[in-house]
Amino acid sequence: MEIIVYLDDYKYGGDGNFDTMYLDFRTSADYDLFIQETGGERTKGSYIQIDNYHSPRRLRRGCYYALNVNMLKQFQAVYNFDSNLIGRTYNFSKYEGDNDKQTHLLMSHKPLDASQLSSSHHSRLASMELLNATNDLEFRVNDVSQGNWNEIRQNGKVRLVYDIGAPITASNVELQRYINQYTLQYAADKPYLILSHWDMDHYHCLMQMSDAEIRNFSKFICVDKMKSLTSKSLYSRMEQVLGRNDIICYSLRRRTPRTAYPQMREQFQNAVVSIYIGENSSSTNYSGIVLFVRGDNNHVLLTGDSLPCQANQVLHHQESLQRLNPGHYLVVPHHGGDFKKTYKIYNLVPGLKALEAIISVDQGNNTYGHPTISMLNWLA
Repeated sequence: MEIIVYLDDYKYGGDGNFDTMYLDFRTSADYDLFIQETGGERTKGSYIQIDNYHSPRRLRRGCYYALNVNMLKQFQAVYNFDSNLIGRTYNFSKYEGDNDKQTHLLMSHKPLDASQLSSSHHSRLASMELLNATNDLEFRVNDVSQGNWNEIRQNGKVRLVYDIGAPITASNVELQRYINQYTLQYAADKPYLILSHWDMDHYHCLMQMSDAEIRNFSKFICVDKMKSLTSKSLYSRMEQVLGRNDIICYSLRRRTPRTAYPQMREQFQNAVVSIYIGENSSSTNYSGIVLFVRGDNNHVLLTGDSLPCQANQVLHHQESLQRLNPGHYLVVPHHGGDFKKTYKIYNLVPGLKALEAIISVDQGNNTYGHPTISMLNWLA
């Protein structure tokens, strides 16, 4: 029986050498089988960290693989019982066993049951009571290093939080430090929480929050594309803590035939906020939520990790409304990471005044090389 894992992220050194890989399980059944096969201990976090691995095949983020558990049995795992995320680490630096195109760590798998990959609870947002007027709006980007945490405020109150992330490597102490800065205000203001997509650097702080801290949000809005055990477990916890009536989970539509990229569809609009959902894609990045927020004089486009061409589609869909608030702010997709040339499409509507392009990454961060020089030159 196969053990299916999800390749969430990695740091690549080139020539097939992966400095670090972060794997999670597809379902709890996969994790149970892993524990059974290895005789290992259960940990708070289900992620596996793989260090110094050379792959004889190309690997892709966001994909499923069958885990060759026999390779891991040759190692003594280093356990981390305190982390919400990474439960154990394996270091391949001294591995001398088989590792070729026939026998390697992350193998091809048999067809998967799609019903195990998402939630069955779907709903739509009918109204947004907290945001109805465009006056006195303030947009804030919180510094959480290689992560995303944005806010829309009005009259000093936090009305909407878009993502609540932190780096995948952040410790519980670091996560709690981020959280403590806003706990009291969120408890008073009861904002909506919108998750752009189920990538760790966009929801890591949410994992660290207590039930009481989660209840500071009046509603939770997300998409139904949860590819890892961690994301599915967190979604189940949100249901338990907030209740289904306060969770809006959008079901993703199939891809539009003969299109170059997943299209964005408007799901909700009032005087202030428009919510767009990407079509179903193999990538969680392109299947997420993009926000367009209008103020009296300016507007901001919050893009998560979407494609620039998807953000461009949203921008042009809002063309008739932009003329009322022509100052344009863009939160740059994917922390300033690079994209294929064919995806780099972003044309301002005539009459718009470009104010700032904001990149959600701390200054001098070189973990992923964001922002790239190529992206900075393109934005300029």
